[in-house]
Amino acid sequence: MRNFIYLDLLYPVFMFIFGIVMISSPRSLMRKAKYDEESLKTESWVKKLGIGMCVFAVGFGIYIFYKLKYA
Repeated sequence: MRNFIYLDLLYPVFMFIFGIVMISSPRSLMRKAKYDEESLKTESWVKKLGIGMCVFAVGFGIYIFYKLKYA
C-alpha cells in the first residue's frame, strides 16, 4: 500500500468544496436544462450527491489524517 503525504489532504478539501457548490447551485452543473419536472428531479439528485460528497470528503479526510499521524 502506498504511503500518504500531506498533499493528499487536498483531495478531500476539493471534494468538499465541489460538494458545497453542488448543494448551493445545482443549476450551474445542469447547463441548458429547461425548467420542468425532470429538471427539478435532477436538481434534487445533484443536491443529494453534493451532500453525499461532502460526507465522504470528511470521512476520507479523517482517514488520511489518521494514516499520516499513525503510519
